[in-house]
Amino acid sequence: MAKYFDQTNREWVQIYPGIFVSDLHRYPTGGGAALFRMDAGARMSEHDHPTGEHGYVIEGEGDFGGRKLVAGDAFWMEVGEKYSINAITDLMFFATSLPKPERSKQNL
Repeated sequence: MAKYFDQTNREWVQIYPGIFVSDLHRYPTGGGAALFRMDAGARMSEHDHPTGEHGYVIEGEGDFGGRKLVAGDAFWMEVGEKYSINAITDLMFFATSLPKPERSKQNL
């Protein structure tokens, strides 16, 4: 079933100081799609995504794993690649990652 998200009543949840997320979709095993908002100077510590991550900068400037990206730029982080994000200015970006495969009883 389709889901729609009205920008006028979007829910933002603070996950770290100066960093907010608005989930658009979450898979039961992890991964999904979300909007992130970071205040200038906020830092998301080094992390990785087991299935990689695509992203698109909507507003502002940020340092993504040592590379400065601005509004209109996109990124792909490889499976397991570790990186941090530093907001140079107020920053908003979209990010999405695939779900982790479900472990079947045969694989246990």
